[in-house]
Amino acid sequence: MRQQATCGSKAKEDLSAAQRAITELSSKIVDIRKRAESSEVMVEEICKDIKVLDHGKRNLTTSISTLKRLQMIMAAVDSLKELSEKNQYADCAKLLEGAGGLALRFEMYKRIPKVKDLLEEFTEVKTSIRTKIFEMMDEIDQNLDDDGIRTFSQACKVIDALDAPQRAQGTTGATARDNMVATFSNLQTAAYKSLYRPGLPAGALEKAERRYGELRKILQLYHEQYEQIFPMEWGVPQKICEDFCRVTRSHLKTVLEKQAEQENFVATMLHVLQKTLEFEEELGERYQDETLEEEDMEGGEDEELDAELTALDTTTTVGIRRKYEILRIKEQRQASMTEGGKVEIAPGEGIRRPSKRYRGLISDVFEKYLDFYISAEEKNMRAQIVDFVKKESWIPNDSFTKVLDSSAQMFLAIRESLKRCLALNKEQVMYDLHQRCFRMCLQEYADALEARIERGGGGQHRDIECCMIISTADYCFETSGQLCESIKKSLGEDYGAMVSMQHEQNEFRGAQNKAIMALVKHVGTLLDPAFSTMSKVPWSMHPDVGDHSKYVDQINDVFSNNITKYAESLNASFFNIFCQKLVEFLIPKWTATIYSSCKKINNDGVQQLIVDTGAIRATLIQVPSIGGGKPTNMYKKVVNRDMAKIEDLLRVLMSNNDNDPKLMLEVFENYMKHNKDLTAADFGKIVGLTSFKKVEQDALVEQLARNLKRT
Repeated sequence: MRQQATCGSKAKEDLSAAQRAITELSSKIVDIRKRAESSEVMVEEICKDIKVLDHGKRNLTTSISTLKRLQMIMAAVDSLKELSEKNQYADCAKLLEGAGGLALRFEMYKRIPKVKDLLEEFTEVKTSIRTKIFEMMDEIDQNLDDDGIRTFSQACKVIDALDAPQRAQGTTGATARDNMVATFSNLQTAAYKSLYRPGLPAGALEKAERRYGELRKILQLYHEQYEQIFPMEWGVPQKICEDFCRVTRSHLKTVLEKQAEQENFVATMLHVLQKTLEFEEELGERYQDETLEEEDMEGGEDEELDAELTALDTTTTVGIRRKYEILRIKEQRQASMTEGGKVEIAPGEGIRRPSKRYRGLISDVFEKYLDFYISAEEKNMRAQIVDFVKKESWIPNDSFTKVLDSSAQMFLAIRESLKRCLALNKEQVMYDLHQRCFRMCLQEYADALEARIERGGGGQHRDIECCMIISTADYCFETSGQLCESIKKSLGEDYGAMVSMQHEQNEFRGAQNKAIMALVKHVGTLLDPAFSTMSKVPWSMHPDVGDHSKYVDQINDVFSNNITKYAESLNASFFNIFCQKLVEFLIPKWTATIYSSCKKINNDGVQQLIVDTGAIRATLIQVPSIGGGKPTNMYKKVVNRDMAKIEDLLRVLMSNNDNDPKLMLEVFENYMKHNKDLTAADFGKIVGLTSFKKVEQDALVEQLARNLKRT
């Protein structure tokens, strides 16, 4: 009780003591803050003078450094003048590199007269040095001893030093190096420009190939005499090549305009164009571009090389050289391939490829005149097709081929034309040639085949001629497809998608079908004597039924004497088509002969026809086998169906033995239930073979029509 009574008072005392301690602490904090602020003010007053001294020291140091740099520029200007007079260009280049950087620092001080005068003097010295070096360049051919080469080489370093500020600032425009290279290029090509200008004998189109020999001489001279003077990174020989190509392009443009109407212009132009393309490729091979970055080999690059290798014309020197270059690149890539499918490229090394900068520099000038070439190719190919067809013998020769010689000659001519066009490396020209020339050739040849079929030439060899036209049309169909694919591969995706010879292929299929039908009709002509024999048989007074008739033997003889040679002249698929068309032609013709030649046939005659029908059916089934083949299921189905229809009709006719029209009608209706191919028209034709009067025949046909309506 006593403790609880004293706890309350003790707690109050402790709380009061804590409050007093807090108050005392707050006062001390305020006191410390005031002291810190006063100390800070005191420090700032002390450091203020120190900062002023630091700024003064920094300004003084900058001024001293600026004055020293200014003094260095002044000394450099004087030294440059002296070194320039002594032709000491190595030291001059070093001095220019340093002084040029210093001069850039003083650009902001050009408002100061003294600095402005100094910078202008420095610029004048640089201009003077540059002018002197360019004057030396005009006399470079006269100072090619060791001292002269060393002096010119050092002068090139001066030129690079003069361009250093421009490169540092990243400004555009012609540099001293550009002007020097252009001056040197003009000196080297001056004689060429004069000797081969349009209007002179050497400038004629037919002598254009000599132009390229001149550049080879210039480059050879450069590598022998000037290569040690100019740094490799300047690309002097590349610049000479570009200037040469531009001058040559200008010359050839004028020459082409003047000679375009001459007689042999197209042949000369094509020869020059091909040599020009080879020359541009040669320059690209000679001065290759280098790719330093790593390249992913999973697909793209190897496919491009393979496509280029496929399209190469290996009949030219450039094509052969490029072929082995591509093979070498592929071997190197395969050898350096990592597990991840990347090509490892060592530092400082890269993949070198033929440069494309020269492609079209000269050859594009011929674009305007390539329509002359296409027209000449079209005229030449048209004349060749006419000549090939005119000289065609249309009979087999000793070459053991199943196609006409003219077709092979046509595709050989197209191949040569395609080869010439590929050498031009012009996609638009290739596409136009395909449209205007190749497709025209194929169409005209297909027309020539059809015209030959329709004229009915060949005489006693008519059938073999038809066989050769069938095989030739198939050969042209297949080869046209291959030609189309070859053209597509030689073109890019845009032009390749537009290439098609489907129409021409359809034309050859049409000629082929016409030739098959002409062959079938020829066999039909051979069978005419057999059908004539059949029509002369006295069917109304036929004595009795025996073995098959004489005309059946005649049909067999025609087949045995001809089918074998047709099979030998045609491939299996077209021989089967011929057999199919033959039965489709022969059975209706034989049926029509029955209807026209067997009027008022007696019962023995009908039975003889049934025997003959069975014999002919057996013969037709064996026609493919005569040629060494095997009848197809479709073929047997057609023969059995059509011959069964004839046999059914003859059995209906045989039911007329008692001259009972109603019985004949009932029999026909029963046959119609089992043979869906029988029609009322067939009944009318078979009734026409009876001895019934015309009124009775018409009454039977009308009765059948009424019965059919009821059912």
